[in-house]
Amino acid sequence: MYFSDEIAYIQLLRENKFKYYIEPLSVLIASGTMRKLKGAVKETARQKRERKQEFAKMRQQIHTIVLPTFAVVFLVICVYVYLKTRPTSMQYA
Repeated sequence: MYFSDEIAYIQLLRENKFKYYIEPLSVLIASGTMRKLKGAVKETARQKRERKQEFAKMRQQIHTIVLPTFAVVFLVICVYVYLKTRPTSMQYA
């Protein structure tokens, strides 16, 4: 059962007429939405373990994928620069 001020409040909420207002508890329960708490949700032990496993996997990928890729690119650049800057053979007549 709504009071008249709660009905007016619900109408104002739907029209988005104001931003800051402390909602009566009956309105929050009736609308089915409660305010979210500020701050991060506490991480469970399982989530922490999964996050650590993902971090370890990323560290492994750095050694197996990223560093060899950089090495190949570096070697290609070195070979290109060497081939473009090497002295040509001089022929004397």
